[in-house]
Amino acid sequence: MYTTTVKLGSPPREYIVLIDTGSDLLWVSCNHCDNCPRSNGVGFKFNFFDTIDSSTAAMIYCSDRLCPFGVQGVDVRCLPSVKQCTYTYGYQDNSTTSGVYVTDEMHFDMILGQPSPSSVNSSATVSFG
Repeated sequence: MYTTTVKLGSPPREYIVLIDTGSDLLWVSCNHCDNCPRSNGVGFKFNFFDTIDSSTAAMIYCSDRLCPFGVQGVDVRCLPSVKQCTYTYGYQDNSTTSGVYVTDEMHFDMILGQPSPSSVNSSATVSFG
């Protein structure tokens, strides 16, 4: 499992992001996660994402163009009661990840180890599971 630390949300908060090296997908443990690891095995404890903690977080619904029905290998479904864009993704080692898709701000503090110039946009809206 590969991980990196990113800042998500408003206000920004650090999260360990799970990196899927076989695709462009990002996974973050969320507050409703059952049986999720509490650390990455080398001492880094996971913060659990909650859309309530961020003023810029938004759920992705099935009607949204961001609901990734075309992502290869991802089983995307919609919950009938709320129409949330949910996913299940299986890996070759028989492990899986599942959850809901959301959007939020990802913050960039450094470029090549130097403080970002003020003219550089220091955040971007990203979607993740």
